[in-house]
Amino acid sequence: MTVPTDLVSLPKYLTSRVTVFVMVILACFVGMFIATILRINQATILNENPLGSSGLLAITQNRLQNEMGSLQDYLVYMHGQSEQDLKEQLQAQVVQAHGHATYLYNRFQDTLSQSELQSLLVETLRRWRFKQGRGYLFIDDMQGLCILLPSNPSLEGMLLKDNQDDQGTFIMRAILDAVKNPEGAGFARYRWYMPYHGSQMYDKVSYIKYFEPMDWVIGAGDYLEVAQQEIQAKALQRIASMNIGQRGAFTVLDKAGHILHSPTIEASAERQHYTQAENLAFRSLMREMLLISQKGGGFSEYDWFENGNDESITKLALVQDFEPWGWVVIADMYPDEDQIEQAGWLALSSPYVSYIKQISGVTIAVIILLVGLVWRYRLALIKLQQGISSHASDAQLAFSRTRQELDIAACVFDTSREGIMVTDADNLIVATNPAFTKITGYEQSSVLGKNPRFLSSGQQTSEFYRALWSSLAVFDQWQGEIWNRTKQGDIYLQQMAISVFRDDQKRIKNYIATFSDRSEHVLAEQQLKYLAEYDDLTGLPNRRLLHDRVKQYIDLSEQRGMQKFSLLFIDLDRFKNINDSLGHNVGDVVLKQIAERLNSIVRDVDSVARIGGDEFAILLTVRREEVLSAAANLSERLMKSLSAPIYSDDLELTVTPSIGITLFPDDGNTADTLFRNADTALYHAKEQGRNNYQFYSVEMNEKASSRLRVEHGLRQALEHQEFFLAYQPLYSLIDGRVTGCEALIRWKHEGKLMPPAEFIPLAEEVGLINGIGDWVLHEACRQGAYWREAGVGIPCIAVNVSGAQFKESLLATVTRALEKTGFPGENLVLELTETALMLDTTKTERILLTLQKMGVRVALDDFGTGYSSLAYLKRFPIDKLKIDRAFIDGLPHDSDDKAITASILDVSRHLGLETVAEGVETQEQAAYLTAHGCDVAQGYFYSYPLSPDELETVISKSNVI
Repeated sequence: MTVPTDLVSLPKYLTSRVTVFVMVILACFVGMFIATILRINQATILNENPLGSSGLLAITQNRLQNEMGSLQDYLVYMHGQSEQDLKEQLQAQVVQAHGHATYLYNRFQDTLSQSELQSLLVETLRRWRFKQGRGYLFIDDMQGLCILLPSNPSLEGMLLKDNQDDQGTFIMRAILDAVKNPEGAGFARYRWYMPYHGSQMYDKVSYIKYFEPMDWVIGAGDYLEVAQQEIQAKALQRIASMNIGQRGAFTVLDKAGHILHSPTIEASAERQHYTQAENLAFRSLMREMLLISQKGGGFSEYDWFENGNDESITKLALVQDFEPWGWVVIADMYPDEDQIEQAGWLALSSPYVSYIKQISGVTIAVIILLVGLVWRYRLALIKLQQGISSHASDAQLAFSRTRQELDIAACVFDTSREGIMVTDADNLIVATNPAFTKITGYEQSSVLGKNPRFLSSGQQTSEFYRALWSSLAVFDQWQGEIWNRTKQGDIYLQQMAISVFRDDQKRIKNYIATFSDRSEHVLAEQQLKYLAEYDDLTGLPNRRLLHDRVKQYIDLSEQRGMQKFSLLFIDLDRFKNINDSLGHNVGDVVLKQIAERLNSIVRDVDSVARIGGDEFAILLTVRREEVLSAAANLSERLMKSLSAPIYSDDLELTVTPSIGITLFPDDGNTADTLFRNADTALYHAKEQGRNNYQFYSVEMNEKASSRLRVEHGLRQALEHQEFFLAYQPLYSLIDGRVTGCEALIRWKHEGKLMPPAEFIPLAEEVGLINGIGDWVLHEACRQGAYWREAGVGIPCIAVNVSGAQFKESLLATVTRALEKTGFPGENLVLELTETALMLDTTKTERILLTLQKMGVRVALDDFGTGYSSLAYLKRFPIDKLKIDRAFIDGLPHDSDDKAITASILDVSRHLGLETVAEGVETQEQAAYLTAHGCDVAQGYFYSYPLSPDELETVISKSNVI
């Protein structure tokens, strides 16, 4: 027999010979096997079951245990996955938001002030939502101050370091501790109230990331309960798709008996209690399954009717609990015919082992024969392979590389996020990728063979396309932006690049265009630009955009000759009272209506802007000779228009404007100078009693500079320990003894004492009064505790509380001062003004009642100069009334002062309040007050404010016990 040696013939020859041998051997093997099977008694296979009913039951039980075990493993995995999934979702949102905030900060840090930049970041992230709108972002600073909390904006601006959950966890501290690591990020776990779930707290997980530019932390959180519910819903969907054999399935209840999933009832009936099911047999069966669950689980055998079958069939069920979710899981199935067959065949196989051994022996012999045959022809293959040149190997390698490159190119083409369109030399489309369809809306089958001009939006000119084709002809490429149209008719901006593909003869074979949709990017840029330049509430330009426009007008004026214009700063007088007493929603209504009125007054060529919380500005351009009169006339109209009532729901509100005016170029030739001078003029208008307008002058600037110096010194006074307290004694008008003292702050600045009347209002205006007030309270309590320990009998110390301090946090401040110093609350008197008490009467009553429980007494200071409401005197828990010195000065000669003072003393006596007259400077005043029943007096007639040592001497002389 001749064996072929060429590369093509040898494989065919070998294949044919081996195939013949294999077929012969297999035919022999199958014949022997069939002969064996024919000897088996068919009746035994079909009618006898060596395993018996108990064997089949064991098989079914084993199958149910395996299926139940697999399901339990899946549920354990899903339960553990819920918290991990939640953490990954929260981390993704916070990382994205942190990156967005970083982008905004880097872009606008050189053009916006710190406060404007902070406002931009907060308002941008306030609208951030995820998890179907339920999720939101929160921001805190590293001192525990709440910066952003969309779920409860009323807490923004408050220190929350002492907030605890129902297990004692300090929530804010846990949040801040989460970022104190090298990564500056981490998770915090605590409990908090879930919306619409009453007063019960639930476990909550938050991811927090440190935002260094602002010393903030940005975070997001969600409840584990909600995450578990979402995971449970996924698990039930999976269970609904699972079968056990052909007719078996899973049923899931909760331990209370509510149906979570059952193949027996419709999906619409799920979540109802099993006792409400229409099928009586089902209700009875579920009751039995729950009893088995209560006993720890196990098997149950029962009769059940299949659909369309009138006869019951025995069915087996396995009941097990899944404790983490409180589920009762039931797996059931019929004894499967496949299992019966399996049992029969297994039983029948044992008598015929000898036959199997014989067949196996023959098979081994055949295999040995085939190996010998293959070995012989292997030698022929080796000979042939030695004769093949290396060219075949190289060709195969080149082919593999080309195939790999083609596969990569095809993968890139199909998976690219950029649209790809290929046209032929006649510019007819021959191929597109999936991204092309996603962006344009056109399927590939609908565009093949067409010219791409159907995508044109019509916005490009013929010159544009001539330049495009010219670039392709000269450089074989073009790239740029182009407006095209989708299948739905929407016009969008594309970033496109076109390349020319030529063959070996340099003839154009294809044009390949890649493009991406820039619409969202452009829209995002526009939104960021709007947020950076416009006020979100009123839609007016903000301070930054106004500043740019002023610079443009200055540049334009320098080009065309010095043309004048005026800049008006407008502040709403006492607008803070509206926000504090009626809420920010009402304040927003006022600001919107003020913006509308400003726009209605000015011309289209003028600019109106909102430059701060309650501050607006107008850039007024007129002819050179009219700039002064135009600014004055506009201010008159503004005062009249803005003072008109504003209506919000059932409220009628009135605000008045203070206006500061500066002129270009008279008051400055740069935007910064004009802004500063307009602000100075505005401040001067407020000093003049508000509701007026003032033009800038050099004298104002000098006064403003002095004020800035004082403000700068005030900001450093606490750190440099420049404050100290003086104590003015209070004298009983009954026996002349010292009944206490009032702590009065003094400031020694640059070697001289600053009058409190000069720096206290400034501290309130610039927001420093809280820190100063806290220091006064702690220092007075410390001194009082020292006197008590030294045996100096001081019945009480009175401390003034500013209106800005009178809020919920005052309670914590007083508590800390008393606990830290050991000074008794019964010896502390807080002096409050009528204005502070009347801003929010409900809050006032709550705070005063809490102070009363602490033993702290309250004195109503400057009574008679404010609201003087007798109804609130009766309602509020007040201990003392202080008669303002304005009514004491005219005693005993001024009839009005006498009448007012006598009335106050009479009211106090009937209400059981102690009265204190302040500013008593003459013997006649003291005698009049004594005669009319005043209890206590203070003033220069008795004593000037004293140092602690001087007051000790006075107390010892008055024999106060």
